[in-house]
Amino acid sequence: MSKSSLIISKSSYVAGEGEFRVQTVAAADLAVVNGIIASAVESWPVPGRLKRLSLPLLQYSEADLAEFHCFVLVQGGNSKGVAVLSRDTSFVGRHETRCALLHGLYVQADSQRSGVGRNLQQVVANRARESGCEGLLVKAQRVSRSYFEDQGYVAWVSPGVDYPYLYWRAI
Repeated sequence: MSKSSLIISKSSYVAGEGEFRVQTVAAADLAVVNGIIASAVESWPVPGRLKRLSLPLLQYSEADLAEFHCFVLVQGGNSKGVAVLSRDTSFVGRHETRCALLHGLYVQADSQRSGVGRNLQQVVANRARESGCEGLLVKAQRVSRSYFEDQGYVAWVSPGVDYPYLYWRAI
């Protein structure tokens, strides 16, 4: 996916310097975003049938942009990863912290383990902090639990939230 296929408005949020940029996504960019998600899902160590069934549920539509901030990391002229942060900051995390929900974090298969996910998490943490949040919540997929644990998230059981892999991290 090339940077040229990404349409970025002048009011876009831009972070990073040198080797990468993180930019906000417009509706016209959803094909790029969903392509990154497809590449990431293809790398999961699960049966192909599960990948085919999961993918449509994980991809985003124009209507989703009203509920989420969506960021893409561009490196070397190519879109490498996407992070999706809920606009709702009313979630309560560990120690009664006000939290934002990291709704999605996906990295192209050929860019995994290169710092793309870590850089995207920094951008969403900064955005959440700007909104008055003290933490991030993640409803992780089973295959990504160890990744989030390695990034400093801790497993958390929240009253009233029935989700098997809920993680929290202070920001």
